[in-house]
Amino acid sequence: MAKITSEMQPLSQILVRSSDQFIIPDFQRAFVWTDEEANNLINDFMADTDNFTVDIDSLPGYLLGNIVLIKNNSNNSADVVDGQQRLTTLTLLFKAVFIALEELQQEKAETANKWYRVMADIDKAFQFLDNDDKFKGLRILHNSSLNFGETYKAIIKNENTFTLQSPTESDENLNLVFETLCERVSEIRELGEKQFKNFIKYIQDKVMLIVTTADSKEKAFQLFEVLNNRGRSLEPMDLLKSNFMKILYDDEAITDAQKDEFNFNWNEFISVLSKQKIQTSTFTKSYILGTYGQNIKQDQLFTFFDRQPLTSKDILNLSQSLKHCATIYSSIVKNSRDNLFSQNNNSFILFNLLKLKQMLSLLIPFYDSSDTLKEKVLDLAVKYGASVLFSFTQTNQIEKELETALSKALKKYSDEDKYNEIKEHLNKRILENIKQLKVLLPIRSFASPAGNANQKASLLLKFIELYFNDNVIILASPKKIELEHIMPRSADAQRYQFPSDKEKAEFTNRIGNLTLLDKSANIAAKNKDFSEKKKYYEESDYKITSSIVEALTTAVNTGNDARRVQLQAQYQPQYSVQDLWLESNINERGQNIAKLLEFALTN
Repeated sequence: MAKITSEMQPLSQILVRSSDQFIIPDFQRAFVWTDEEANNLINDFMADTDNFTVDIDSLPGYLLGNIVLIKNNSNNSADVVDGQQRLTTLTLLFKAVFIALEELQQEKAETANKWYRVMADIDKAFQFLDNDDKFKGLRILHNSSLNFGETYKAIIKNENTFTLQSPTESDENLNLVFETLCERVSEIRELGEKQFKNFIKYIQDKVMLIVTTADSKEKAFQLFEVLNNRGRSLEPMDLLKSNFMKILYDDEAITDAQKDEFNFNWNEFISVLSKQKIQTSTFTKSYILGTYGQNIKQDQLFTFFDRQPLTSKDILNLSQSLKHCATIYSSIVKNSRDNLFSQNNNSFILFNLLKLKQMLSLLIPFYDSSDTLKEKVLDLAVKYGASVLFSFTQTNQIEKELETALSKALKKYSDEDKYNEIKEHLNKRILENIKQLKVLLPIRSFASPAGNANQKASLLLKFIELYFNDNVIILASPKKIELEHIMPRSADAQRYQFPSDKEKAEFTNRIGNLTLLDKSANIAAKNKDFSEKKKYYEESDYKITSSIVEALTTAVNTGNDARRVQLQAQYQPQYSVQDLWLESNINERGQNIAKLLEFALTN
């Protein structure tokens, strides 16, 4: 008789101690998670553990959701019917942790044995090894028809993932998620040894999945259909609506028309978010921070409103506010050029470029402000967000800082006073971040796990290109923009005056050695010396690149355009390079880029 079992299990049981291999069947057509989901996952972990400072054993655990499997007991394999995204991302997270532990072993020889004990079982979460510790197989194996399985395999085996001729969106998503996870794990590592150990213990023992297993395809797909097609489970906002309706219906002073109005507003609030595939819990968390100045966890949404002493009138006003704010919020998320907040497209292009969804809360108190004030708020949001991102500050600090600023600002009467309160607080944080940026930016490697330059480097250079040059070709060009290594990755260390390959590698992915180039030009320039690459830089549409070899000019003698060109020319001068782009050039350009960012964030 076919059976279905369901059990909540920690990741250590599912991925580390189990001998099961998870098979991704061919009907699982895509990997759709991106850096947003990866960042949200880590942010949730950090919120649940107060940045991994609490006693992990005392925590109840973090339920990540459900996976549905068809179990084949004869060969210790299981087909993944539902939960591919979660399962794949979690194995990539363990891979990122393993890489960080390997680096710790190399950096701290005196404590290598200690870290070896910590990492002893970590690799079992993403691969199988033979008796000689050689790669034997993948914890997750993709059906041969799923091409992105090769990218996943390359990530696990430390191979170059950028060799595909025509990478799919799934390939790009896998690379982006893994790169994001590696960056976030590095951030956690920098919190300190205790926090990093707590993090590892947490993801092994406290992150849970409900593992639902069927021993036949018929039962598994029946279960999948029930979970995904026959209605949906109640969310906190559904429960909240029920509570509110009870209050309204118990109040004899509330008319039928008012009840209908509440229902209409509430349904519109849910509908407008659903159309843009925005989770109501995600929006409501932002709404509470932007409206009440409180940063709460998503699982506390119901409790937050349930504890508010809301009258019937308050509930009616709240439904109106939720509908209004959800409409504007979704328009911002949907398209920077077609939003209901501001008509200044350039500001929104910069805002969206940063991909810092936490900053959306900052805009909410100013949805109905003047256009002039909205521009000021946008500019502040862009500058603070950029200061966090490019100073290697943990992005989970954003919501904490916004809570501090907003909790004070929302008590002010006028919108201008609210803005000034927030500005005073965030400007202090910006200046602190700039101090860190000036030190770290020129010397930090932007290497991805595969040894390429990562997405943050590309984002930084695009930010400069847009901020100083209003060069929207960054977004509009049909050409694929790539990161160009001015000193080639394949450069001979001795010829380029480095004492060793290791020393050269440390400089290869520094920001001073990176620039933007169209794919065709990047392919043509490839491994050439600087003297041969100059012509490609001169012809580039990107001033961050062309300014390396030729002076920037403008026909405008006054105003913002002239000022921007002046600054770009000052901090991105032509470099006197005869033939090779050397260590001194990388250092100089890195420092100049840091100065350029400092100006952008303080003016």
